[in-house]
Amino acid sequence: MSGKLYVESPLVRVSGITGANLKKRIEVIMSNRLEIGLHFTRKAALVIAGTAALAVPVVVGILNAPTIQAQSAGPKFEVASIKLCTSGEGGRSGGGTESLSGPSPDRLDVNCETVASLIQRAYSGRPPVPVSGGPAWVTSDRYRIDAKAERPQSREVMNGPMLQALLEDRFHLRILRESKEVPVYEMTVAKGGPKLQRAVEGDCLSDPAKIREARAAGQKPTPCGIYFGKKKDAPGIVTANTRETSLTAIAKNLSDLLDRPVIDKTGLTGTFDLYAEFVPDESTPALLGRAMFAPLEGVAPEPGPSFIPALQQQLGLKLEPAKGPRDFLVIDHVERPSEN
Repeated sequence: MSGKLYVESPLVRVSGITGANLKKRIEVIMSNRLEIGLHFTRKAALVIAGTAALAVPVVVGILNAPTIQAQSAGPKFEVASIKLCTSGEGGRSGGGTESLSGPSPDRLDVNCETVASLIQRAYSGRPPVPVSGGPAWVTSDRYRIDAKAERPQSREVMNGPMLQALLEDRFHLRILRESKEVPVYEMTVAKGGPKLQRAVEGDCLSDPAKIREARAAGQKPTPCGIYFGKKKDAPGIVTANTRETSLTAIAKNLSDLLDRPVIDKTGLTGTFDLYAEFVPDESTPALLGRAMFAPLEGVAPEPGPSFIPALQQQLGLKLEPAKGPRDFLVIDHVERPSEN
């Protein structure tokens, strides 16, 4: 009885079954179930195998993919002339420099820059990221670039994504980014508190277009930012004049001036007008070798503190040596540009 119930129970509610073909029906049903099971198993196995076959290369590719800058899919220069500058030839780039009338809105004019400098201009922004790797000529050969866009573009776009695309196309450049622990300065508030003057909003202009308009109208607008100049009648003394700038932005600018990056740890918000006087030394290599800041020949330089002590004494800001991350642009591949 129990054996009969076991056999018949799966057939309850199955229509069309009579006593005459019960055995045959059972064999057919059991055979179909086995076939269906095999087909499902095979299909599942094929799906799993196919998915694995596709997934493994993708996973391996992700794990081994170098951090190479992809060529920009945005706007590109319609035409570009690249020429090697002759020995002794040089000058300032017009690509990022604002003149009285302003640069052409559809042209990038680079006057004799190294490839390393062009890479910094295109990929790093401010402060510039150090460039390493590549052949020696990337820091010695200088190139003049005259590139024209199809339509007017902002200076940021032409000096950024569009210049990246040009370097990748004509110099076959591939760039990797690396981050390393390096010596840095942490800018903190010195003992005794800050000696800072809050900026008056609107005391300076930050928009290049408005600066050009004011100059064209015969005015002498004060651009916002930090500027270094030579103090009159004081050989060897350099002035640092900051207008309506946050301390975070000042720290980034000081990274260009000093021998290591500066990180703002003051916790102070808002913008400031600052003024300091100092004598360049090894801690300010960007100024040390510049002729405009050198004392006159035969004239003894004025005595004064170097930049770091001056910052603390005059502004109440302290630069403390520390360790911190810094990005590097590494040249993975580069070639001399194709002839025009």
